[in-house]
This record gives sequence, C-alpha cells and structure tokens, in this order.
Amino acid sequence: MNDVLNMIQSVLDRPALCNSSGIANDIANKLRNYKCSGPLIQLLQSSNDDIINVGIWIASELGLLSQDIIDYVLFHRRHPILRIRYYVLDVVQACRITEYSMLKAVVQSLYDTEPIIRIKAMNILYHLPVQWFSYIPSEFKHELNNETYNLLERIVSSQCDIHSISIKHIFAKENPIGRSLIVLFLVKYYDIHDITVRSVVDFIATDSDEYDEFISEIVKEKRE
Repeated sequence: MNDVLNMIQSVLDRPALCNSSGIANDIANKLRNYKCSGPLIQLLQSSNDDIINVGIWIASELGLLSQDIIDYVLFHRRHPILRIRYYVLDVVQACRITEYSMLKAVVQSLYDTEPIIRIKAMNILYHLPVQWFSYIPSEFKHELNNETYNLLERIVSSQCDIHSISIKHIFAKENPIGRSLIVLFLVKYYDIHDITVRSVVDFIATDSDEYDEFISEIVKEKRE
C-alpha cells in the first residue's frame, strides 16, 4: 500500500503531475489491485481543482470500490468545473444508487446549467429500480405546479390513466425541472410505443434538443 500512498503524496506535492494521465492510471491500477479507494480521500479533500479532478476521475474508474468514499465524491456535485460534476455522476452510476444521498445528488443535477449534466442525470434516474421513483416527487414538491406533482404521484401509485389526462397541457405550464420529470416518468412507467404515450413523447421532444436526445436514446435502447 505504501507505493500507492507515495504516488498520491507526489500528486499532492506536485499538482503539475495531474497533467500526466500516466500517474492517474497507475494509481487507479494500484487501487484496483488493493481493492480499496480510501487513499483517494486525500485527493478529494484538496483545494486544488486539478487534484480534485484527478481524484474524481480515478474514483469513476474504480467502480463499486468507490462506494466507500461516496460522501467525499458527492461533496463536489456542485463544483464549478463541468468535468468534475460529470465525473461525480459517473461515480454514482458506477456505484449504483444504494442510499438516499446518492439519489438526491442525481436529482439535484437536473438543475445543472449544462445540458450534458442534465441528460446524464436523467439517464441515471431512468435506469434506477422503479421503487426509487417514489422518492422523487417529494424532492421537488415545492417547485412543481400542483398538477405536475399530482400527476407524478398518480403515476408512481399506478392510479394514472394516461389516456384521459392532457399531459401536453400540464407540460406546457411547467418549469424546466418539472418538464424533465414528466419526460422521465413517462418513459419509465409506460410503453413508449403506445400511441397516446408516443404522441405526448413526440410533442415533448420538440420542446428542446435535450429531451429529444434523451428520448431518442431510450427508444433506441428499448428497440435493442
């Protein structure tokens, strides 16, 4: 273990090493061999953005091993640097959501200013086991129109007849977060090839390239 600790200390002492992908790969390989991620905490607690970036990237490469340091990773979910926020979601995706704090971090990423982050967050949420979805509406209750909140709650409780509700009308009145959740819940709970569902989905896809990209990915996945 001393070898990897020495490598990490070298990065802390000489942040310029962060510009070399070699040392990051070497640290990742060593930690895989040791089957641990704990030493990365030193990098994640740094005040240097280059060092944080390396630490987050290595954590994303370690997959499930990074579960042990997830709280240190989630601390950077609102970091000003885009790639760091993206790597945070990579780590969460690799670890699989096992606790509420991880779910909350992904849900909050729907607020991100960058479309690439929002789309990634929607994809992570879409692939969650359906039981996690019951937590999502309450997370946004005070920011959604009542119609949207009630719609999501009814969808979760299987009490929503999508053929009798004007979802297009609800969608048109909602804010961007609400619109993202409507899209997410529709493609999660309903057959996207159903005529009514597809009509709504196609209508939503025209609202922005962001929804179009997400929906296209899901349609392609379901075909495969």
